[in-house]
Amino acid sequence: MLCACGGGTAVSESHLDRLDTVVTTMQHAPPPKVVDVDVVALQYALDDPNPGTRQDTIERLGDLATDEAVRGLERALLDFDPDVRAAAIDELADIPGDASAYALSIALWNDDAEVREDVIDALAEVGSVVAIGLLEQSLSDDDAHLREVAAEYLAEIAGATLFDATAWPRRSKLAFAV
Repeated sequence: MLCACGGGTAVSESHLDRLDTVVTTMQHAPPPKVVDVDVVALQYALDDPNPGTRQDTIERLGDLATDEAVRGLERALLDFDPDVRAAAIDELADIPGDASAYALSIALWNDDAEVREDVIDALAEVGSVVAIGLLEQSLSDDDAHLREVAAEYLAEIAGATLFDATAWPRRSKLAFAV
């Protein structure tokens, strides 16, 4: 059977059925992923030669708190300017979830103990399962102070004090970390 559509074009019923199927499928499909133009522009701004501009960019990426923004913040952790890296750590600390924890893991192996301590503090704020795993890895840090800080955060997260051996199942790891 043929159907006449606008301007005299003939369309078969099977074509109309297929078109109906496509329309129905599209109505139930998730919307296409749209790249946030602001995030793309901000990621380009991370290449600005002025560290102040890069820090402002990091703050704006932190405000967006999207996966794309986290990727930009992760990139900023590798910046040559220590203030820019510190700003990225601060912003990632405010974004809960595993993506932030994975991003912070880059700086957890920094040679500077102060940077590692900032990352440990940030991981405690993120509080995801991945963050807890990274805090556990920090129990083997070369710096005794950082092992103690990580142990205290883990004990706090577990709802126990550092010396409450009955409340924390990994008590042996915590006890030997300090």
